Amino acid sequence: MLEHQQERFDQIAREHMVKDGAAKVEPCLSSQIAIYRESVKQPHSVARAILAALVASPELLEDLKATDAAKMKKLREESADLELSLLRYFAASGLAFHSLLGLSPLPESMLNRLFARLLDETAWAAHRSEPKARRRVAR
Repeated sequence: MLEHQQERFDQIAREHMVKDGAAKVEPCLSSQIAIYRESVKQPHSVARAILAALVASPELLEDLKATDAAKMKKLREESADLELSLLRYFAASGLAFHSLLGLSPLPESMLNRLFARLLDETAWAAHRSEPKARRRVAR
């Protein structure tokens, strides 16, 4: 079930990239937000079953950790402001998980608007920090 879900998320990412994700400044971030947005629309029974399986068998998380590490590496590579990218990524993640757990007090229309704002790169451009200069190590 977990493998099927991961394949579905990969398909969502591919479809997003074909549609408009590839034109984004941060295509990996855009794809991840799109995945979280779509996960909110899935039947809760499937998502909750996967969550229950992960709780019952934490070793299933090991593959997800490796996948997430690769995503974080990709985010670092494509981001001019990693902190802002991480804020957007974890905001999308939080919205999705609150919905998954049935804790979100927000109507679907509000969730859709929030995900749309997280996906809108132009809305975030003014908030980007200049990359910090790396300190040179004295030799």
